[in-house]
Amino acid sequence: MNNNHIYHPIEIHNFVEKGSVDDVGLIIYTSGGIDSIIEIIEYMRKTRLRISHIDWSEEVDGKNILFMVIREGKNRVDELIDELKGFNDVIDIKLSPEFGNRIYCPYFFPITISQQRAVLFEWHSIRSFIRNFYKMFMPEMVNSYLFHVGKAFGYALHDFYNNMVPEKRDLNNLIEFIRIMGILTGGFYLDHYEFDGDTIKIHIFENMECIVYRELEGSMGSNFLRGVLEAMFERESLGKIVVKEDDCISRGSDRCLFSVTMIR
Repeated sequence: MNNNHIYHPIEIHNFVEKGSVDDVGLIIYTSGGIDSIIEIIEYMRKTRLRISHIDWSEEVDGKNILFMVIREGKNRVDELIDELKGFNDVIDIKLSPEFGNRIYCPYFFPITISQQRAVLFEWHSIRSFIRNFYKMFMPEMVNSYLFHVGKAFGYALHDFYNNMVPEKRDLNNLIEFIRIMGILTGGFYLDHYEFDGDTIKIHIFENMECIVYRELEGSMGSNFLRGVLEAMFERESLGKIVVKEDDCISRGSDRCLFSVTMIR
């Protein structure tokens, strides 16, 4: 019997560490294919600017996306954008958003498996998975499974967050990181939040999980995301955390409202 197991490491991708405060990221939207991408990269090399990271994807919102990080390019970025806009296939150029000491592209899924980008959350596959899961097993079993999968995912996300932002931080930074991950995965949109004593009220729109539940009979509530939130706040606070969903898209609301409370 062969007992060898192949290990496929899961990593958080798409966050490029800045080498200096003058590093800058560009997101270039083009209507051309790989030839257009190569032309832009070759031009960048001729300008003698140092490119520390390049990534690209075809057909994102009907456009091709080129993401690059330029070492110490902040002083030349406006001039560079004007020059690149002169290329025939270039539709638009934007500065990449930043989080802490990292630059990221909001269009690329943040998880890689064995160094290959893996889109784990996609509308049609998630919809089919949840619907079939509830047909095959008791709702209580599915709810528990999704919650614990969410917690495992939340612990992994917090490990990455902890390594990425090792200096002193606060809960506002953690919530901003959760908001970014929701955008990158396409799973939800964290619109706003407020503090109320030991409780944080988090307003989530476009929660993919609950949009699927709304199509099913009964209201299941957001089990996966509740697990993610509980794990991340638990690791951050080093204490007991209770996450409740006070309102839910699956019950007809326009949002999922979570209460995250630290038990002292």
